[in-house]
Amino acid sequence: MVEFFDYRCPYCKVMAPRLAALIGKDRGLRLVMKEYPILSRESIFAAKVALVAARHGAYAEFHAAMFALSGPLDDQKTLRVAKTVGLQANKVRAELGDMEIAAEIRRNLALGQLIGVTGTPAFIVGHNIVPGAVSIVSAALWPFFPEPGRM
Repeated sequence: MVEFFDYRCPYCKVMAPRLAALIGKDRGLRLVMKEYPILSRESIFAAKVALVAARHGAYAEFHAAMFALSGPLDDQKTLRVAKTVGLQANKVRAELGDMEIAAEIRRNLALGQLIGVTGTPAFIVGHNIVPGAVSIVSAALWPFFPEPGRM
């Protein structure tokens, strides 16, 4: 399964613990995360920091911590999260300008546009695009996205 997400997306935030529960329940499930920062400049900054975190082996922790934040997202909150997962702000800032980071985000955006992703979250399950948390319910996939703690 592939998820296209934006760190500022409230529905992505709702889905994050459900996806974690699903992965915990089905160890055979592979989830590929695609940063899809479409909501704001802060979304792009957060996506870039996530990719820096991935380079340092801290992606999963960073991702979970980002969706655990409350209130509006800004660059300082994103850098604080990076620090909590062991990344130094000055090193993060130094890596943000790496052309490969920007290229990966461009590839994610191009892929999403090519396959018809129009918002976040969007999931690719098999050969099907399932857009949005609400659409998952209507697509009868909800049993596969249990409430956290309900298994």
